[in-house]
Amino acid sequence: MVGNARLLIVDPNGAQTGLHAASGAEITEIPGSSVFVDAIDDDVTGAADTSFTVNVGIPNPEGTYRVLVVGMGRPSELRVDVYSVDGSAQPLILVPLSLEKGSRREFRLDVNTAPGSSSRLKEVKPGGGP
Repeated sequence: MVGNARLLIVDPNGAQTGLHAASGAEITEIPGSSVFVDAIDDDVTGAADTSFTVNVGIPNPEGTYRVLVVGMGRPSELRVDVYSVDGSAQPLILVPLSLEKGSRREFRLDVNTAPGSSSRLKEVKPGGGP
């Protein structure tokens, strides 16, 4: 989940789910995945909310995923919730983000859903690895 930024997840096979970086169109190529954008417009004026949250759900994840975040010019936070195959929650991963509009950060998420495991998120620096 990410707030005030576009989020795109790429699975180990190259399938994508999330929001297209340029257009913001929803993509759900990862089998069984979902993307949900949440924003609350002003009930009185009808003005569209400028703050939003993007949630991506991927059933039974395993392996290494690319996580791409494109800024919309507002403070943001990347939140990763992973559950082990026995249903237990792994430690929560939170990354505060300060992204200019159109700027991009990429992460590598190593998912291990064995009970007692912890998945890891590492930032990928431009032009290189973590």
